[in-house]
Amino acid sequence: MTQFVASPTHILALVKGAAEGDPIKHITPMGLGVHLDDAVACGLLATRSSPYDLHVTDTGLALYEAHLKDLPDGRANHWGSAVPAVAVDQVMRLHLKATGRLAVVEVTLTKPGIGVVTVPQGTRSPKQPQGTLGRTRNAAGRATGWYVDDACGHDGRKPIRVTGRTKDDALRKYLRALGLWPDAITYAHFHYTSQRGN
Repeated sequence: MTQFVASPTHILALVKGAAEGDPIKHITPMGLGVHLDDAVACGLLATRSSPYDLHVTDTGLALYEAHLKDLPDGRANHWGSAVPAVAVDQVMRLHLKATGRLAVVEVTLTKPGIGVVTVPQGTRSPKQPQGTLGRTRNAAGRATGWYVDDACGHDGRKPIRVTGRTKDDALRKYLRALGLWPDAITYAHFHYTSQRGN
């Protein structure tokens, strides 16, 4: 399996074809290669007695039922904008998880506008990055955005401070500062919890 997905649409084409009884119904045999490897690694397809004796898994069938069954017949190259973005997103997240690059960010709000950010999954570091989330303020004291401050200097590096207009902007900039891959930042999972009703 490669570090990056070659084409989520062609992985979806294999899943749709397998669910309809012919895995190569929507893709040419020359287009299998890495797409087949990725579909199997993502848990959407499984092989039986030979590498090309494919069947759709429960995860793949759920994806087919939810998003793929109404795609047009014919080659995936002609689907264009008919491919649901949510299906592409799911393939991307499954691929990131299979390659160990899926970023999970846990945010615990301790007070209004203040919290703790932990990244327990998706970094290449044995130590979990942790920072403080808070509001940026202008000279008049009005909230203007958000910041993440990692004063400990994760893994012996210099301290990290990033700002953003929204919480998610600041969190994504924090992930970028930690050195995560761009696709892992795009598809990161953010889990928000609140203490004492904040």
